[in-house]
Amino acid sequence: PRPAPPAVRLPHPRPAAMTAAVAGPWMGQEPMGNFDFTAFPLESGSWMEDVLADHEEGLARWRKERCQTLRKEAERSVADLGCDLADLRALSESLSAAARMKDEVRKVQIAGEQTSAAARDGAVASAKRSAVAAQARDRFRE
Repeated sequence: PRPAPPAVRLPHPRPAAMTAAVAGPWMGQEPMGNFDFTAFPLESGSWMEDVLADHEEGLARWRKERCQTLRKEAERSVADLGCDLADLRALSESLSAAARMKDEVRKVQIAGEQTSAAARDGAVASAKRSAVAAQARDRFRE
């Protein structure tokens, strides 16, 4: 819990007349912020009508400008989302193409391994044939 703030001391004691004036008959009534302007009839062309009309015009202008700003911002956001969607689609296609390329690379790698194995087998068979031919030649010479 926070400690209570220190009491404010006035430089001089408040006179009794001032206290009575502050605690007058309006105590307990609604604050001045709730003043009802419509309770008093206004004369046509009064300054209050002008002030209220200017205020309403300004408020309407502000609302219109705010709506236009929000509409432009929403349109910009929709356009950005469209660009982002197009980018995501392009990225998805690129990822699919990369996956297909990976599959193709794996197939080529397997084919390369099979070719290497066949070449090795061919080299071994060729060496065996050479050895058999050398043996046959040596027997023929004997």
